[in-house]
Amino acid sequence: MKTATSLLCAAVSLFSATVSSAPLSPEARADGTFARCVAEGDAEVPFAEGEWAGPALLAQERLGAKPTRTPPEGVAWELTHAVEGESLVLRARVVNRRAEAWRPLRLALRVGVDCWMASWPQWRARFMPTFLRSERTHFYGYAQSPEGLLLGVASPDPVASWTLLFNGRGHRIRTFDLDLLSSAPQPPHHPPPSAAPRGIWPPAWTTSRPRASRPSRTA
Repeated sequence: MKTATSLLCAAVSLFSATVSSAPLSPEARADGTFARCVAEGDAEVPFAEGEWAGPALLAQERLGAKPTRTPPEGVAWELTHAVEGESLVLRARVVNRRAEAWRPLRLALRVGVDCWMASWPQWRARFMPTFLRSERTHFYGYAQSPEGLLLGVASPDPVASWTLLFNGRGHRIRTFDLDLLSSAPQPPHHPPPSAAPRGIWPPAWTTSRPRASRPSRTA
């Protein structure tokens, strides 16, 4: 008899911090991805389009396979968002309806923030993933724009890894992924295999992540 197994419950927070406590307000597209997020004043976080658009869940089944936004057969997922306190919270839920364990190479949250810096003055409003770090028990980091705005990223729970998405073999970054699950080898300071689900996941694995901030401007 097949039973649905809850693989993952994850919450990702985008937050305002130093200048304004107002949360980011998303402008969503018809497919659920964001066109942009705005905060009090002139703070704005642009989001990418096309295959780089987010937030969205993607699964990569094996090495060399292209990540897909459609759940594999026997797997279901949903991604919702809501303002909670000072944070814009993304909530992901993944359910395995197969009789056997599902072991993807990675299950990623494509954050979708537009990091593409093509030319001046357009690049002044883009965010560079400046520091991202997976620890054994938590995750944190930030992206910063040349204008001094910050997009904070944090999680009190393990995040397996993260991925910067470059323009082919170029040096420009399109956006970045947070790998909620990964079966690929990781550095020693990343969560150990015992901290991450391995095929059959606990009923509730909760993660709080990106928080976007309306940063301080410094002279």
